[in-house]
Amino acid sequence: MRLHEPAAAAERSAVAAAEMEFSRWGWLFHPQRITDLGIDAQVEAVDDGFCSGRMIALVFKAGDAFFSEAVEDGWLYRGSNAQLLYWLGHSLPVVLLIRQPDTKVTYWAHVTQSAVEYTRDGWKMLIPSAQRLGPEAVRSFTALTNPAFGAATRDVQAEVRWLSAGRAVARAAATTAEPVGQPTMEDFRSWVGILVDRFQHAVEDSDLWRALWDDRMTQPRGEKIVQAIAATMWGILCEFADVDMAREANAGRGPVDFKFSAGWHRRALIEVKLLSSSKLRRGAKTQLPQYLTSEQVNCAYYVCVGFTDRDLCSERLELVRELCAAYQARSGHTVTPRFIDARPKEPASRLTS
Repeated sequence: MRLHEPAAAAERSAVAAAEMEFSRWGWLFHPQRITDLGIDAQVEAVDDGFCSGRMIALVFKAGDAFFSEAVEDGWLYRGSNAQLLYWLGHSLPVVLLIRQPDTKVTYWAHVTQSAVEYTRDGWKMLIPSAQRLGPEAVRSFTALTNPAFGAATRDVQAEVRWLSAGRAVARAAATTAEPVGQPTMEDFRSWVGILVDRFQHAVEDSDLWRALWDDRMTQPRGEKIVQAIAATMWGILCEFADVDMAREANAGRGPVDFKFSAGWHRRALIEVKLLSSSKLRRGAKTQLPQYLTSEQVNCAYYVCVGFTDRDLCSERLELVRELCAAYQARSGHTVTPRFIDARPKEPASRLTS
């Protein structure tokens, strides 16, 4: 998203002012390439003249628009669910800073699940008027970089972070949507397919693809993270439909990613693989068929996620289709291949009709 020039200038001014303030503290300021969900910079604590390696991710906003919703103790910031998922899932504590152009004062707030209130359209968070970026903030920022604080508030395993963040976002979406009924036996396979549809739409037509890439948008995240993010959406929808979703159920010869059931006769599997995986062929030819046999389930979806043109080339997609079709023909089980395009997308503002 290209910022309008006045907003861009205000944001640059906010970044420059913050860099100057952190320099007064003796901390190191590391700017980053701005993205739509952006981590704009990282700041590193310095102890007795030595770099500590303890860092905070910073997001900058500037302009009168961010001060338009005043409350008793400050201002409300509103954002998208995709944005929040990205920030809460970050490996560093994320601090949001907003700068008032007229007063040239920057206010800040630590982005945490407990600080967020979910709304029908997304979420909101208080930016306290008492939290100014200045000498009085040094102690609070130092606490955020404290290893003991980090160990107590953030799990070091990325999968757990993403799962926790995503469940909160997915729960908010589910509770404001139309109620989801439990699928009938005849509709169960197609109902599980709708779960794949929802995830595909969120990745391809919304901002969720960004959560599948690293902070710089240069490297895709690993398969476990992709599975955890999918699980956030599917788990909440299953909860509201009274359908059980088991993660990595042991099927005798290794775990299957997801098993869905509503009684013995309504069961289906989903296996999630990256199209770049060296185990892609094995998953479709051997692994998933074994899961179906071991679990005595007769339908499954083989969901393949691609991050590059090479991942999504026609030859690779056709290989998966052929493997699934061959197994289906000889077994009678239904194995449906699905492909999700997680390549970076152009912002809507740059698209032309």
